[in-house]
Amino acid sequence: MGLNNLLVIGALLSLTSSIALRWFSTDSSPIVDLDYAKYRGKYDCTTNTTDFLGIRYAAAPIGPARWRAPSAPKPESRTISATSQPPICLQGWGGGLHVIEPEISSSEDCLFLNIFAPGRFKGSVTEHAKLPILVYIHGGGYALGGAGYPFLDPRHIIAESGGRVLAVVIQYRLGVFGFLSGSDVQADGVSNAGLLDQRFALQWVHQHISKFGGDPDHVTVWGQSAGAGSVAHQLLAGDELAGKSLFNAAILSSLYLPPAYEFNDPIIESVYTGVLRNSGCAAHPRPLDCLRSMDASIKSAAEMDVSSKRLHGTFTFQPVVDNTFVIQRPSEVLAQRRMLTKRLYAITNELEGAIFVTPDVVAKTSMAEYIHGLFLNLTPVAIGKAVDMYAAVDSPLGKAAAIMGEAIFDCPTYMFMRAFEAPYKAKFAVPTAVHGSDMHYYFPGAFGAPPTYDNELFARAFVGSFIDFILNKDFDVPASSSITPAWAAWEAESQIEMLFSRTANYQPLVRPVKTDDALMERCRFWSSVASDAGQ
Repeated sequence: MGLNNLLVIGALLSLTSSIALRWFSTDSSPIVDLDYAKYRGKYDCTTNTTDFLGIRYAAAPIGPARWRAPSAPKPESRTISATSQPPICLQGWGGGLHVIEPEISSSEDCLFLNIFAPGRFKGSVTEHAKLPILVYIHGGGYALGGAGYPFLDPRHIIAESGGRVLAVVIQYRLGVFGFLSGSDVQADGVSNAGLLDQRFALQWVHQHISKFGGDPDHVTVWGQSAGAGSVAHQLLAGDELAGKSLFNAAILSSLYLPPAYEFNDPIIESVYTGVLRNSGCAAHPRPLDCLRSMDASIKSAAEMDVSSKRLHGTFTFQPVVDNTFVIQRPSEVLAQRRMLTKRLYAITNELEGAIFVTPDVVAKTSMAEYIHGLFLNLTPVAIGKAVDMYAAVDSPLGKAAAIMGEAIFDCPTYMFMRAFEAPYKAKFAVPTAVHGSDMHYYFPGAFGAPPTYDNELFARAFVGSFIDFILNKDFDVPASSSITPAWAAWEAESQIEMLFSRTANYQPLVRPVKTDDALMERCRFWSSVASDAGQ
């Protein structure tokens, strides 16, 4: 080889290095360089996606790092396989609800995310243009769930989008590890560690997702239940500078908004004291250090003991007002219209509260006691008004389900709707329309059961609504589904939302409807007591 040829090759190598090409791949084993580590993914020919499973986005939050803000991963010189699901975060107490145990491992070292990109990567760089990004935050009452759950697979969404979406599913610390709070924790750590994990993951996406073919300026954050509650807190975060460029649209599916007490509220301090007592750390001169030094399984047992005393269907460890990330209760921030994006799509299910109540609970609990169990700081006068407001509901079980569904899910959603200029609202009413039943359509196999209404036209219209919003951030363009009529933004005056349901003879029913006036009247009551309720 001549000298001139060698000089040309050297120049080309230098140019390649200067523009920092990040992709190295074979047809089946693409490798991406994240600066701190290289990850080897895999191409799945059955789904036509390139998947990276279990990418570490933060250092292990263990030992001295418990209840501290997430930090950057330590550099790794080896190439790490990203072809199997990561361990999910240690699961908390499930509020007395039935929990499906996935056949995957769990660990306190769990700050990982999964990435699913459409198509195959070839050569040294991705052939994709910059794709819109979906970041999904799982639910589970801030105590359960994980990106590694088998059914949280967004490849169905990618396929329905025609390969126009790149998806990221994140996980975050849960239960006592993610949401223990109190004065001690605030003084020598952080409250809301789980929310800070989510923000750190969003920052990771903003920094690295272009290496996978994603557009960091075109990010939609979507969550269901406590995942939607997480999205809500990210929308309202006090650290506005850090959040401003991390996402530009949000989707709230079955928004879960329980009370957010002050970090040093007596309710929160009593939980912290209970964890210390049950862990044997109460008498230690530095009790938080004692907790940090203990085996994780011991604290999990202590958490279960504390949480088992709560009302069935509620969760002990939740976001709190920490005066840094959550600087005010959500209703206070919404009143100021201080959100990190102006684009919102929200959907609620017709019977959100039904799965959270049981006949044996309401048989031994008055409605006043039940409401007090939901909102521990609500005044007796407000509780009495709430009891009267639901007096017409025909059974104790129905009353409790209506109160839970409206006070914790439906009405907080409309509180968000009123704060945005042009939000979109949908209602999922396919029987049974309980909490989580809509997930079957965008995550096939969710909770191990098929959808109650298996209709291709309906499924495409419903899933298509999320895809249309991810791609366009509104519904001003024609819907991708042939059975979806024109959408209009929800307004406080007109109150028009899109109904997704079926007819009596099992035909798809997708049409605009007016929000129920009686529901809105009850929501005005819950909004009026939001201060005492902690919302």
